[in-house]
Amino acid sequence: MSGADGRRHDGADEAADGRRALLVIGVLAMASTLPFAWARFPVGQDLPAHVETAAQIRALWSGDIELARSYVLHGPPWPNALPTFLVALLLPIVDGLVAGKVVTAVGIVGWPLTLALLCRRLGRSPWAALLALPTCFDLSLSYGFLHFVVGKPLFALALVAAVDVARRPDRRRGATLALALTALFCTHLMLFVVGSGLVVAMLAILSRGARGRVVSAVAVVAGAAPAVGWWLLARPAATPGGATMFAPLPAALGALWSNLGDRHDDVMDVVPWLVCLLAAVVAAVVSDRACAAPRRENAALVVVFIGVAGFALFGPVRTPHVAIVAERFTAPAVALGALLVPVAGARARAVAVVAAVVATCVLVVDVGGRWRAFSATDMGNFDALLDRIPPGARVATHYVTPFSPHGRHNAAWHWPKLVALRGGSTDDSFAWRSTCVVGLQDGVRPPLQPRLVDGELAAWDFLLVRGRAASTDRALAALALTPVFATGTWRLFRVDDARVDDARVDDVRVDDARAAGELAPPSTGSASPVAGERPVAR
Repeated sequence: MSGADGRRHDGADEAADGRRALLVIGVLAMASTLPFAWARFPVGQDLPAHVETAAQIRALWSGDIELARSYVLHGPPWPNALPTFLVALLLPIVDGLVAGKVVTAVGIVGWPLTLALLCRRLGRSPWAALLALPTCFDLSLSYGFLHFVVGKPLFALALVAAVDVARRPDRRRGATLALALTALFCTHLMLFVVGSGLVVAMLAILSRGARGRVVSAVAVVAGAAPAVGWWLLARPAATPGGATMFAPLPAALGALWSNLGDRHDDVMDVVPWLVCLLAAVVAAVVSDRACAAPRRENAALVVVFIGVAGFALFGPVRTPHVAIVAERFTAPAVALGALLVPVAGARARAVAVVAAVVATCVLVVDVGGRWRAFSATDMGNFDALLDRIPPGARVATHYVTPFSPHGRHNAAWHWPKLVALRGGSTDDSFAWRSTCVVGLQDGVRPPLQPRLVDGELAAWDFLLVRGRAASTDRALAALALTPVFATGTWRLFRVDDARVDDARVDDVRVDDARAAGELAPPSTGSASPVAGERPVAR
């Protein structure tokens, strides 16, 4: 066999090996989504909120005049909105619960697959992505951060596109990189900021020649243009609060272990992480040393890993939500660290496959069991509760206990407010609006924008109230702020001990309560947020 024939043969073998790796990774990633099929309600407190926003958008698309009195869909560019639009497009086909599960599952399956593609582009074995499978079930999934879950594979795709541009710069590859960055911006703003910086770093390391640098620069500028336009033109003038800080080292290291072991979430499990960590050590020992990745590509991957890990440990975060803003980058950092493990040769591949199968089985059994328990206990008797609230009823809520044993702190609160659970009809009036009644504007999800009436947000159909009895008065006072809600009978939905089957449904007439002296006259000024309540971009 000639040298050229040998190289073609080696290339064909490498391509076939890559396809096998993608097939195995895809099958295991899809298997890890079985808990979505087994449990009616996944534990993710923000997921139903995002689906509710999608239902609102769908209603605005359909010309819902009443909803348009309180909300407007602002024009492009739309940061943190692409997954919501995907759910909105699915709503005419399936109900909101299924739509939310499907879009979340796409992000879960796409994450290890795009990591495998990144490995191939950098001359590394795609089988290493198997060691990153446990990072699909991370802090972001536990909280139901739909945009971050979907954004992770787009983040990896942007890095793949950057490698392509650096190696063979042309207009098509440059346009692909620009589109990837734009899609990342439309999916999750924080991922876009971090990803753009790392794309620039990779291009600086891998690009060669003046043409490559010019194409790279044009692609990055084009990809960043929507973000710049949004910042200059469309960003709200008053962005709600939160000081910026950097996490100190002891707190950051403690957070790292907390995320790896996860003693407070109902998604992550320490066993799959430890299994893959052990497999990484074994694979590194038995790996074929002759198949080392090129030096430049190694350096680029190390820089990406350091950048993501550094942001997870010390990145700017909004206080007091240290744990849920920057720490969500812990799992991507661990995944990128797994890609640094050499997994070359049959023995190393076998180790990675066995570890991934074990990790997937543990995830499916453990997470599926917890979610089923959540559906049976916290969400037990949910259908009977819906029967007690007629379709079209205006609903306000009062929750006595702010913590659920299975669903983090308020997953059980969000699912009952999902408009599309009852056949996808917007007439059901279950609408999630905010995390506190006096900070209603903070709870609005992009790309929706609230309309203000007399300095207050005209909240539509549903008010989520945190706290005890005193908050009931605040809920009724909020209902009385605008003419839309000042009269008429509302269903006051009280939930004790964060259990749906403990709910009481009472008829409350806001105007009667005011006449009886139970309500203070509504204020015309803007309400200030509850202490400690600060919005966080999900």
